[in-house]
Amino acid sequence: MPHPPGVIPGPEPRAVPLCTFPPGHRSLPWSSEERNGAVLERHPAPSSRSAAEDPNERIMYGRRYSAVNQMAAELEKGASTIGRMFDDIAPSYDLLNHMLSMTIDVGWRKRTLKGLGLGSEDRVLDIASGTGDMALLANSLYGCSVVGLDLSQNMLGTAVRKCDRTGTAFYSAIKGNALRMPFPDASFDKAMVSFGIRNMTDMPAFLREVKRVLRPGGSLAILEFSLPPYPLVRQLYLAYLTRALPFIGGLQSGNRSAYQYLSESICRFPSPRSIAALFDETDLKLIDSVPLTMGISHLFIVRK
Repeated sequence: MPHPPGVIPGPEPRAVPLCTFPPGHRSLPWSSEERNGAVLERHPAPSSRSAAEDPNERIMYGRRYSAVNQMAAELEKGASTIGRMFDDIAPSYDLLNHMLSMTIDVGWRKRTLKGLGLGSEDRVLDIASGTGDMALLANSLYGCSVVGLDLSQNMLGTAVRKCDRTGTAFYSAIKGNALRMPFPDASFDKAMVSFGIRNMTDMPAFLREVKRVLRPGGSLAILEFSLPPYPLVRQLYLAYLTRALPFIGGLQSGNRSAYQYLSESICRFPSPRSIAALFDETDLKLIDSVPLTMGISHLFIVRK
């Protein structure tokens, strides 16, 4: 299958070709040898905690099942399956995010970038980059360069086209798996993932991988949907997620099952408290944890 212009195909197992930047763009500090022949390292899982775990939070550590891994197994979310699903709904994905957030997501994104503390000289990794909304906003507000990583080449193709319209060569895209990123250690100053962490089939492994590619002192921003803690708001939001969203999304895209999956992935995603516990387990320092718009979404800022 041909790749959209500007999208670098994902790596074969073990041999990992890295992304390159457009002509004139400030490149990442990788040698040509690293670009053409980098090999990923496999990092061991951290040891399990000896402290008692809260069964209500459904968090289990180390190699045992966590709530995230249980959800992944039940919904059969292989990386290739997720990539194909997002390929199918790429044309309607921007509309999807606005529907999910009821158009409040632009404010959430700005709050996320502010919390990340971006600067014009930062090299930023946009994980689950999708159609490039976060990359575009980051560059327009802070002038930073961005590398987008995503499983879906169709989504990245849309992102490249949108970023090219700015006339500024600030964005590069690579198709790849966030659990095995094709980048050398300490490649980025900052990293961000918006509305994508709930699709990670192994969240502790994802966090360890982000930690690996961040420079010392680098920060990660996570913006994700959550369920409001307030009973009435929660009830209304659940009705919206489980009924209105799959119906309208199915009509818009012709793929109701994809929107049903996205709805279920939000409903079954672990609580912010559970996610925060994983930062300790992966030796990331939690800097900020902020519920947004009555808890419809949640922002985490962590530091290496």
